[in-house]
Amino acid sequence: MHLDHDEALILNRTTAIRRSGTALLAATHLGDALAGSLATLHLHGNIRQLCSDLEMIKDTAPDIIVLVSIVLEKFTARLSGFTFVVPSETQRLLRWSSARLRSLARVPRDPDLFETIANRGRFGMTDLRHLHAMECNFTESQLCGSMFDGGAIEGCDFRRAGLMRSTWREAHVHHSNFSGADLTDVVLDDAVFIGCDLRGANLATVNGG
Repeated sequence: MHLDHDEALILNRTTAIRRSGTALLAATHLGDALAGSLATLHLHGNIRQLCSDLEMIKDTAPDIIVLVSIVLEKFTARLSGFTFVVPSETQRLLRWSSARLRSLARVPRDPDLFETIANRGRFGMTDLRHLHAMECNFTESQLCGSMFDGGAIEGCDFRRAGLMRSTWREAHVHHSNFSGADLTDVVLDDAVFIGCDLRGANLATVNGG
């Protein structure tokens, strides 16, 4: 199917909506109210813009509209009932606004998760696919089966974390600490790890690479 400029723009907008929805779900799961608030703002802004974009092509690209409608219906059902109040984290927000300038992964947007504190928690099956997480603390957390596929992970702390059966397909991981972590049965197809600390990590039956 050939896409003209307007249709490609709408598909890109839909991808941004999916990413914001995933970030909101992840923030909810990890208990990060500030990250959830920002994801909500991004989600609402992209949905409003998408509605405007759809109005321009509604007579010429009904197949694109059907695709977008399915995506929106999926996330509307999953996100209903989530409400966030931005806490008093002014300094963190200021650091977040400039984090992109310090990124080594060269992601062309601000991180989806930044300085999230999720240590010693039970966060199994967390969906972080295609998200950019920077300087987050997952020390001693249980993240069994969590999905980091296609994501950019920078400067995060996974010391002694339980990452059994987690997936990292095509993930780019920079300068993160996995010392003492349990990486049993992880999937690493086409993943890239740069400058990471893996001392003492359990790498039994790692899949891919």
